Amino acid sequence: MNPGSAIRGNALLWRVLFSAAALAAAVACNFFLMHAMPGDYISHLLDSAPGGFTLEAPAGMLQRQFDSDKPLPLRFFIYVSDILTGDWGRSFAYAKPVSRLVGQRLLWSLALLLPAKLVSLGLGVVLGAFSGWHSERKRDFFLLSGMLFVNAVPSYIWSLAAIFLFAYHLNLFPLCGFVGPEALGHGMQWGSVVRHGMLPFLVLTICGIPGVYYLVRNTMSMVARQDYIVNARAAGVGEATLLFRHALPNAMLPLATLIPLQVAHLMMGSVFIEAVFSWPGVGLLVFEAISARDLPVLQGVLLVFTGLLIAGNLLSDFSYGAIDPRVRAGV
Repeated sequence: MNPGSAIRGNALLWRVLFSAAALAAAVACNFFLMHAMPGDYISHLLDSAPGGFTLEAPAGMLQRQFDSDKPLPLRFFIYVSDILTGDWGRSFAYAKPVSRLVGQRLLWSLALLLPAKLVSLGLGVVLGAFSGWHSERKRDFFLLSGMLFVNAVPSYIWSLAAIFLFAYHLNLFPLCGFVGPEALGHGMQWGSVVRHGMLPFLVLTICGIPGVYYLVRNTMSMVARQDYIVNARAAGVGEATLLFRHALPNAMLPLATLIPLQVAHLMMGSVFIEAVFSWPGVGLLVFEAISARDLPVLQGVLLVFTGLLIAGNLLSDFSYGAIDPRVRAGV
């Protein structure tokens, strides 16, 4: 057996164990931080009821129903036991199982996020490769300045600007939501859903370009100075051949480790965009759960986000080892 492969296998095993420990720590933090938040669902529900209630008999009944009368360590033990058995609890506000609720909203988020990520990935690679190949020139300066500006502006500002310009001023797209009023008479039509999703898709695409651009640009600028590129150019190899056949494949290698993390971060960063556009995804669900103090939903969503981030890290490690022959050989 190759010693390098054995070392690589041990390293990946340790990463899996550390990821499992990180997930366990995240579950504990998820529970205790959520319960340390000010306010609770019961007080919120009673205060918002018509005419109001005194926090006596109704409060005690609701506390027993939602197990909030039990000690915090016992509630944590019940929470961990439920997670291990696949029971993520029941939403206070929606009266649905959290796993089913999050799963339904996750499909809406992925329908928006995955196309946006693919487009932003392609644009980021093209712009980053062009900018890195012509580094320290005017075109690189303008592209880099533009990407810094895009990345500096928060996503919700881009969302509001898109609504003001394309929806309100130009009236090209709907203001928000995922279906129009015609859905009341004719049901949900996919053409209307696509039209409502164009603006959040545009904002997610724009916000997803800078991260890919930075990585490809910096890698390409280093690859362009390598000896084999300089020697090939001196031998008369064309610029297009140098860029697409020699430089770009090597510059794309670190991107394999970024893609899974980008998908996880993009989903976590879509909270503001989905809330602004009222898109019925996980991001809007988080906003609604915070407003309603719906702790089971918040715990379920944060558990999904944490799992995606840890899984993205692991997938990056495995994919880099599968792509780079030097890592496979253990050198």
